[in-house]
Amino acid sequence: MKIIIIGGGDLGQLIAYHVKNDAKQTIVGFLDDTFEKDTILDGYPVLGGIKDAQILFNQRVCDSAIIAIGYNHFEFRASVFEDIKQIMPLYSFIH
Repeated sequence: MKIIIIGGGDLGQLIAYHVKNDAKQTIVGFLDDTFEKDTILDGYPVLGGIKDAQILFNQRVCDSAIIAIGYNHFEFRASVFEDIKQIMPLYSFIH
């Protein structure tokens, strides 16, 4: 499975580490509106902003997403969840 992580901050990078090492899934990169495209975060590229999710899913760059936006931004997180779940499956990971 090819997973994209929505949110490239500390939480996103921590989730990427655990999904790769514990679940043995492929992390293709991050979507984050606060980093420039092609920025490398903990070894993974920023593939664009959140608005690019549909394009990347249609191009089969990713199969599913994980939302890594923390509770300090709960309303934004809920909004992203509602948008992303209409575009692609959400990957569930319990650590």
